[in-house]
Amino acid sequence: MKTKRTRKILVALLIVASVLVVSQLLIMAASAFVESRSIGLGNAVDLSLYNANVSEADAEITRAKLTLKSGEFIYSIKFRAGNTLYEYEIAADDGEVLHVSTLPLDQAGTGNSGSAVTLEQAKQAALADAGLAEADVVFTETKADRDDGVAVYDISFYTQTGSGLCSYDYEILASNGAVAVAEASCRLNRIPDAAIGAGASLSQDDAQAAALADAGLTAGQVALLRAELEREDGAPVYEIEFRVTTETAVTEYDYEVLATDGTLLTRKTETRYLNAGLAGGDGSTGNTGSSGNAGSSGSTGGITMEDAKSIALQDAGLNAGQVYFKKVQLDRDDGRTVYEVEFLCNGYEYEYEIDSKTGSILERDREWDD
Repeated sequence: MKTKRTRKILVALLIVASVLVVSQLLIMAASAFVESRSIGLGNAVDLSLYNANVSEADAEITRAKLTLKSGEFIYSIKFRAGNTLYEYEIAADDGEVLHVSTLPLDQAGTGNSGSAVTLEQAKQAALADAGLAEADVVFTETKADRDDGVAVYDISFYTQTGSGLCSYDYEILASNGAVAVAEASCRLNRIPDAAIGAGASLSQDDAQAAALADAGLTAGQVALLRAELEREDGAPVYEIEFRVTTETAVTEYDYEVLATDGTLLTRKTETRYLNAGLAGGDGSTGNTGSSGNAGSSGSTGGITMEDAKSIALQDAGLNAGQVYFKKVQLDRDDGRTVYEVEFLCNGYEYEYEIDSKTGSILERDREWDD
């Protein structure tokens, strides 16, 4: 009985081995067929080096092979040049560059760009900035990268809050461990069933005050970018956005405030430090004043958002007590910074576009609100 069972097992193993061998032969045959009709491995390597602007003499090829990915044959090319590791994916049929990634290397090839800052130290710097302990978070990304040629560490993680989730994304300078970019997105509260289908009982000013209080700021310290009443999942919600510019950083805040009672639903912040040398870090994302008081104009030498509201009201022959503001937002139109002002009065909807520098009315419209 044992002999028969053993014979059956051996036969089964032989069948499995035969299938594997045949499969491998088929893959090899398919690869050979594709190789004969492709650009060729040597050309794929040459294309990668040319794209990276690296000479063959300066490159150490660590991988060059034809492989199948997502049903498409590609050449996977990997090489080192200087302090950088390059990885390329080249389409086998026409030589198109499908994917490129670069990774800064230290002398040991561990990917921290030769700086005194390790990946672990970058993680701790991000946690310290967020005011969180490692035991309280789940890391979703930790890697060495480059932003505008600057070596950085990308650190991402999330943590559970009492009623939601907060996610964090950081860029930490590999040279000294300083925070270059910090982003946080938090779900603070959920929309209650009672708010679905309800009307807005909170004013725009009250919604702005709730967001500013949470940020620990006053109206005089920020440039208000957007204040707009919208519907989210059937509930009335204010979108409030403002910016703070200091000598060292530009921070943008984005809040969702429930228009029935002022409950804060979400909070998003993005801070770019001006001395980090990254795109947008030179103050181009906002005012570049010399103090924390960014004013409320959002553009140097222009009018404030309150001025824009007053200009629109005066043109319409109305006052603030007669209207309900739907939207007041700083925006860009055809390369020009403008305020978009929308309000309701006696069944009519008024829409204005006002030049943020001169206060000139560029567009106006009044129509019956259905």
